[in-house]
This record gives sequence, structure tokens and C-alpha cells, in this order.
Amino acid sequence: MSETIHDCGSTSIPLRLPLELERDIFEIAAYKDLGSAYHFLLVAKRVYQWIEPMVYRVLLRFNARLGRKSRPYPLLYQFEEPRQEPSPRLKQVSAYTTHLLLQDICADVAISILKLYNNLEDLALWAISGPYRPLARTLTTLKLQRLSISLHFLLLQDSSFKFDPTLFPHLTHLEIVDAAGELDRVWSKLHLLPRLSHLALSTPFFDIISDIRNAVDTLLHDSLTLKFLILCSTLEFDFGREDPRVVLFDASRLSIDDWEHGARGGRDLWTIAEGLQRERQQSENARC
Repeated sequence: MSETIHDCGSTSIPLRLPLELERDIFEIAAYKDLGSAYHFLLVAKRVYQWIEPMVYRVLLRFNARLGRKSRPYPLLYQFEEPRQEPSPRLKQVSAYTTHLLLQDICADVAISILKLYNNLEDLALWAISGPYRPLARTLTTLKLQRLSISLHFLLLQDSSFKFDPTLFPHLTHLEIVDAAGELDRVWSKLHLLPRLSHLALSTPFFDIISDIRNAVDTLLHDSLTLKFLILCSTLEFDFGREDPRVVLFDASRLSIDDWEHGARGGRDLWTIAEGLQRERQQSENARC
């Protein structure tokens, strides 16, 4: 990034910004407008090297034909070969990706994609169909800190599956999108996740309220690390009045856009819930 100035003798002297400042300008602009970031890749080789990791830090793979809003950057499926095999380009940039969302694909395709991403920290797996066990083995090879997963499709196809919390030693944030109906197979082991501090249980409805209450009470009693238990539902609960760790959240607000916003550093389910908890605590302190 440079401009030209002229001295008294009309000699052109190129003026170049310091590289550190130039890099800051491009990175701030790319962060503010990701669509422009893809154009920045064409400016110069040095700019390409600065911006490329930002462009591929967050990737999404979902069915773009479902009417969701268009995005100014390519989705993951655009990097795939005709048989949904990852392209050489995707393999080349996979090291940059730390946040990944996969939705509406089969488990085999999810596995082939996940094997590329050794640096994943944050993963969303929604509406994945197919055998769960091979996918679970792949997940345990990743050092995930955050996981959002819909288990219903997977568990229906593997009645013998049992959740093993020891396979996820780094997990701090877990969201189970369709939490109802899997109390014995999953919920009973959640308190054993060694670093779990944030847990969200999301579903438009809970089938058996008494079972949900018993499972939540047990989880709150047994977990030594849990700081937030977010219940995402359209139903009303009174758990929050009994335990300050519980935050109630409207399930209808959850979406791909919410997940992506959080992955890119904005407000998401977790930060909103933390804000609600702070407001409640401040309100209670003010009454004392």
C-alpha cells in the first residue's frame, strides 16, 4: 500500500506504509467485512499471506438450497469434488480452520471432512445421518473445546451406543441440540466431562418434564466444574430460581447465523447466557 509524493525537483518518490501498519489495516478491514477479505487475497502476495488464515478460520457446510441467506464467501461444499470428496484446495487450507459447522450430510462425508482438521477447537454437527460409532471415533482424535451436536439422527441408528466422557478431556462448552429422549444414554454421564463449564440442552419441547427435572437436578448436584446450564426451550421452567447456574433461553432464537456470529467473535448463545446471568445476579444484589 503506497502513494507517490513529489519533491521540489518534480522527482517521484514512492511512499510506503510500514508493513505492520499495512497489515493492521488489511486485517481490520477483513474482519469488518469478510466478503472483502476474499478480494484482498488478490492484492499482493504479502496480503494473501496475512488474510488467508482469517478467510478460512471459520467454515460452514450445509444445504444452501434451504433458503438461508446468501453469504459473500464460498461455503465448504464449493471446495468438494463431485462425489463430496474434499478438494486439494480444501486440504491445503484446512490447517487454518478452528471453527467448523457441518449440517445435513451423512456421517461418512462428515468423517472425510473432519480428518482434515487437526486444529479444530469449535465444531457443530447438526442433522448428521449414518452410523455413530465411526464418527465418534473421529471426534475423539480432535482436541475440541466446544461442541454443538444433534444426537437424535445418530443414536436412532445405534441402540447400543453409550456416551464415554473420558474421550473428550478438553471439552469446556457442549450444546446438545435435541436433548429430549436420551436421558439414560447421554445425560447421566455429562457430569463426568472433566472440564465442562458450559452446557446447553436445546429442544423445542421436552417430552417428559419430570424426567428432565430429575436429570437436571442430578447433573447440578454431581458436576464439580459446571458454571452454566442453559435450558433452551419454548417451555417455562423454574430451575433458575433454585440454582444460579441455570439460564433459560428461547429455543427459537438458535440458528446457523447465531453459531457463525459467535465463531467470528460476536455474541452467541454462550455470551448472551452469561449476560443474562450477570443481570440476574445484579438484580438480586440490588434487592439485598
